Amino acid sequence: MQSEIIFKPLKFDWVAIHPEPIGVVQFIGGAFFGTFPTIFYRDLLGSIFSQGYTIVAKPYRFTFRHWSVAIDLLDSQADLFKSILLEAESLGYSGLHLYQNYINAIKDPEIILEKGKYFWLGHSLGCKYIALLELLSILESVDPEDANLRSDIGAAVKKYGNVNLNDIASLTNQSMILLAPVLADLRNAIPIPALANLFAKFGLEVIPSEKETKDLVVAAARNNGGRFNLVNITGFEGDVRAKDTLDWSSQFRNRFVGGFDPTLSVRYIPLGPHLSPMGAKNIDSRTVDAVKDALSKLS
Repeated sequence: MQSEIIFKPLKFDWVAIHPEPIGVVQFIGGAFFGTFPTIFYRDLLGSIFSQGYTIVAKPYRFTFRHWSVAIDLLDSQADLFKSILLEAESLGYSGLHLYQNYINAIKDPEIILEKGKYFWLGHSLGCKYIALLELLSILESVDPEDANLRSDIGAAVKKYGNVNLNDIASLTNQSMILLAPVLADLRNAIPIPALANLFAKFGLEVIPSEKETKDLVVAAARNNGGRFNLVNITGFEGDVRAKDTLDWSSQFRNRFVGGFDPTLSVRYIPLGPHLSPMGAKNIDSRTVDAVKDALSKLS
């Protein structure tokens, strides 16, 4: 029987702290729906919680300036995990080391988190934000090979917010599970086609663009085989919105196969439509099974 999931607001996120956690899953949902993750993704998150994971559902504001959202998500990590630690301690829960280790790794970039304990789960546009978080974490790299990439990323984000290099949470050894990813130009960043067409008429555009995002991801992977390697990508047959990103992901994986962990995979399950992961109850079990399988492989 699935454990009942109860979310509590901590800082700017919704958190369900497991009494005996085996890991932490941070979730970012799709455009609009990701603003209310505990409603639209409740059954999926509840199923993961029942497997023994503390869940952090991360709402975000609707905007075309995706760098600014990613900066806010990254800047909140230290305070968030301090709050989770204090709350879990007050409830007498176990697993306090998971939260303390995360806090320690933010304070000291030389501390590498244990593989298989920390996960990012995304759906649709949320997957783009996870990729941007990985790119932002490169700003704390001291590897000389990263100098040009750090400069490119720094130049891209400086107009959208100040990134505190002392509080960057590196995504090293934090696995990514991406459901129907959309790297998103305008027409794919908005779930309602008519609304997307209306915004397009006014000349609005997404920043960074799909091409800019892909170019940075490729450059980051080329510089360091340890980036974008703990990734499991699942697409849904018949999902047209994620098709371009999934096709690119498959080519990307093949291009860098020698430098990646074998757990990186792109697969399809017989589901549709694009919003299959959503539901307050009775979500399709194949979506849940795909996430559980990814957690198992990446642990």
